Amino acid sequence: LYSVGAQLIGSNLYSVRDTHVFNANFLKGPTYRGTLLSYNNLTSVGDKWQVEPSIRYYVQNDSDGSKTDRISPGLRLTYRILQQVTLESELTYERSKSNKPLATESADRVFYYLGGRYDF
Repeated sequence: LYSVGAQLIGSNLYSVRDTHVFNANFLKGPTYRGTLLSYNNLTSVGDKWQVEPSIRYYVQNDSDGSKTDRISPGLRLTYRILQQVTLESELTYERSKSNKPLATESADRVFYYLGGRYDF
């Protein structure tokens, strides 16, 4: 399996504490080729909130003629309750479609979590 990736990071593009990450990965194995493109953003809103939208797109072509596409937009929110205590929540939606020689499959998935973090 071979993988080559590139990443471009920019910060302070439209506010004092924003970060942007563009990522591209290319995968090749004996039976498939894949491409993953993603974008993540982190923006602070005031002293207590962080907003992190993201999107990922993955496409894979298999040697048997199958093709899989997957797109996953997401949103993560972080709220700093105290200096060392943070509440985090993330929601990601994923839509995938696979075209195989004799069948087509699709799926929609939703991932959600809510958690806390203590930094010491």
